[in-house]
Amino acid sequence: MLKNDGMGKFNSFSLKPVMTRINKDFIFGYTVARAPQRLRRPTIKSAEKCPFCPGHEGETPATLQQYPETGNWYIRCFENKFPIFDREETQTGGRQEVVVETPEHKRQFEQLDENSVQAVIRFISQRLTMAGKEKNTAWTTWFKNSGAGAGATIAHTHSQLFVLNFIPEYVDQAFNRVEAYYLQNGCCYVCDALKRQKPLLENRYYRLDVHPSGRMPYQMRIVPREHQSCFDADNDERAHALAGLLLAAVQAVKQLKKGADYNLILNNGTERYKKSYHWTLDIMPRLAHIAGLEWATGLYVQPVARQKSFDTLQKILRGRNE
Repeated sequence: MLKNDGMGKFNSFSLKPVMTRINKDFIFGYTVARAPQRLRRPTIKSAEKCPFCPGHEGETPATLQQYPETGNWYIRCFENKFPIFDREETQTGGRQEVVVETPEHKRQFEQLDENSVQAVIRFISQRLTMAGKEKNTAWTTWFKNSGAGAGATIAHTHSQLFVLNFIPEYVDQAFNRVEAYYLQNGCCYVCDALKRQKPLLENRYYRLDVHPSGRMPYQMRIVPREHQSCFDADNDERAHALAGLLLAAVQAVKQLKKGADYNLILNNGTERYKKSYHWTLDIMPRLAHIAGLEWATGLYVQPVARQKSFDTLQKILRGRNE
């Protein structure tokens, strides 16, 4: 287990209470988290001013865990300085962690080697497992915004964990749909769907697929081959297998379009839906914009046929191994 310096201790400051409120639109049903404190987030590109670089640890909340446990860190996590949710809020509260994935400011995630990505995956898995055991935790997830077009405000590669004491309605509806499918068909929806789709890549533990209903062109997803509800890759073999597919996927995004931004989104489950929910990890290239039709109707326009996505991505992935 990695180093833990305590949840409540910070370097030279303390986190101020946040004033987030959840509002639901009465007509269309979407929810909005009003978090004005997020406007205080800086936009930082240079290493000289980067709070995520080694030597600048005093500019962030204190380290919660680091890898390796002693000496110079390679991976480090801490509470988000500008959180969306308040951990003290009883109804819709939670907290966020920032995971800095490398000490090198200019080295992006897709430029890491496979062993480095493996270490990041094990680190994330450990943090999610620990967070899931905290009192009042209802749901946890992990996501990564790579590039300004994907929502990143600091250039140094990093990702975030969300630990919530409630389940967002969007996620809860997904849980209810797969539970209904399981009760009607006696099997997991994802397990059933995998039988009908050819993978781009696969290994003993995971497969990389073209997302069957991707909202972005060339959207992919990684799926555990065996049914697994909650993300767990805290051993070398599983982490290595996942690292290989994830690295191949994000490098393929960069070959689709030079400099392309992307999001990684973990669709994580809970113990309550252990039999019916199957976690997936979305790789979402930001190659299109959400525009008027999507905002007006909730209908996402996918301009690239699934077979074209498969053929293009398979060609890129094959070329990577030649």
